[in-house]
Amino acid sequence: MPRPSFSSWRYSSALRSRDQAGRTARKPGLGPLAGLLATTSALLQLLTRPVLGLADNGDYKRLVSPLHLVARLPPGQAPKQYLVLRYVPGVSGEQQYRSTELVFARLVHRVIIGLGLGPGMDVRALGVAHAVLLGVAVWLVVRALPGPLAPRAVTAVLLIVVVTDTRFVVYLNSFFTEPMSSLALLFLVAAVLHAWRAPTVSPWALVAASVAGLALVLDKSQHAPLALPIVAVLLARRCRWPRSGRWIGRLLPAVASVVLVVSAVGYVRSQPAHLDESNRYNAVFVEVLGHSANPAADLRSLGLDPRLVRYAGRPIYLPGNATKDPAFGDFFDRVTTRRIAVFYLEHPGRGLALAHRGATASMELIPAGVSPQLGTETRADSAEPVYDACKLCLFSTVSRGLRGASALLMPALWLAAAVTAWAVRRRPDRSTDGIAAVLLLLLSVAATAMLVALLGEGEFEIVKHLYLGSFGNALLAVFVVHAAGVLLAERLSRQ
Repeated sequence: MPRPSFSSWRYSSALRSRDQAGRTARKPGLGPLAGLLATTSALLQLLTRPVLGLADNGDYKRLVSPLHLVARLPPGQAPKQYLVLRYVPGVSGEQQYRSTELVFARLVHRVIIGLGLGPGMDVRALGVAHAVLLGVAVWLVVRALPGPLAPRAVTAVLLIVVVTDTRFVVYLNSFFTEPMSSLALLFLVAAVLHAWRAPTVSPWALVAASVAGLALVLDKSQHAPLALPIVAVLLARRCRWPRSGRWIGRLLPAVASVVLVVSAVGYVRSQPAHLDESNRYNAVFVEVLGHSANPAADLRSLGLDPRLVRYAGRPIYLPGNATKDPAFGDFFDRVTTRRIAVFYLEHPGRGLALAHRGATASMELIPAGVSPQLGTETRADSAEPVYDACKLCLFSTVSRGLRGASALLMPALWLAAAVTAWAVRRRPDRSTDGIAAVLLLLLSVAATAMLVALLGEGEFEIVKHLYLGSFGNALLAVFVVHAAGVLLAERLSRQ
């Protein structure tokens, strides 16, 4: 009887590891419990007094206008000071902004109408729907975590504390697109963990990862570049199709990747042009000129008229901006995102200063920037505008307390993620490869999201625009701890 080859033994070992990981992940209790706790934590913050959410900075109309709704504001109340709960039928005339969050909001609105509770809408209905999805995503992530019970339990607790921190939860009671970004990223992490439990990816796992990736990329034009790290994950493993040749297994991930990239490019091109123009305007006049020791020289470096220096620090949304000045000329033709990136490469000190401000803002978590701060409570719950509400703020309190060391902590986090991913990948047990894949995915997503946000608009509403980068870094810290726990458990088992 011929002896089995080394390759067949390795494949059988991988299958045994996969089966063991599958049995571990399917043990009941931890996943559903974590999901239930996450939803409960979010709902308690969103629904109990004081009701928490995030006030409208002017971007709500991108979602409520397609729903044919307008805010019912009490007399004399400014929309940015307080959270407004009730929205009634009306027309705002805003050009439609395509987003997966809009698809979800439409679904919730139709359910409300179907139940006879419409045609208006309470923003808390959207918050409840977000909270339920959050619980499902946490459940799936925890269910797929590889490793011994102790590290998985610790990771589950940390995950709940992080994703239901008040600074993240307030977005769930809002008509911003940020909630779908964080939810899609969580579902993508869960899909990758499930898919990488086996040496090859099943077609359903590939579909799940592709759908979650599409939901993330198509939520906001700022996230379109995230298609690249997602494609890298899709192509990293061959798909397993029953009774098919190896070429089918390679073709399916390639097809999914092409669909993702084409969708991302088409999505960016379909968005209203004025949004990108507004971002580039603020990136120059608010960020570049607002932090310049010689604004006139910077204007000349960008190929612009130095007479525009008088508008330094003034956002496009304020009256008296530079757009009506004859010297403004063909600004939007001259100043592209690529040109802004080249400016920072030519001025590396300015680029590092921007990166430092971005790192600090990503650890701040309270929406702030050049624009006014946003309220987080309703007027009925607070006699004065409240900008710093807190119900579960363990993570954000620690993060804010450490923001003074952001220039060291953020690179250290990214380096730790890369090192632990390498260490996990070197283990002979392939059942934990999903941890390494998730670490590299989150590292790429966080870094790309921060880079795009900082180049796209700079300091204007910097904390809000860095939301996905902040959320990605938070998840990255959780998975670094999980990877370290798995490695430690392995070392202790050898002793």
